Order: sequence, then structure tokens, then C-alpha cells
Amino acid sequence: GIGAGSLRNAFYRHVPRYEHLIAQKIGLSPDVIWPSRYSADNRQSA
Repeated sequence: GIGAGSLRNAFYRHVPRYEHLIAQKIGLSPDVIWPSRYSADNRQSA
């Protein structure tokens, strides 16, 4: 599995894989949790 330390990185830097896992677990999309990382000008798929 993925360790807590690895997942913690998603809160400090853009890590699409971890952002997606966190968002999925809490039932939101990554762009709701991190809007600045998924803005219309800087849209990235997770």
C-alpha cells in the first residue's frame, strides 16, 4: 500500500495519483479540494 508519509505529499505539492486517491476516499473530486491546482487555465487530469 501507500504510506501516510507518501500521501501527505499531496498536501504540499501536485501529485495527481495521490490527490485522486484522497479525493475518491472522501467522495469529492480533486478540483474541489485543490482548486488552484485544477484551475481552468491549468487543468490537469488526475
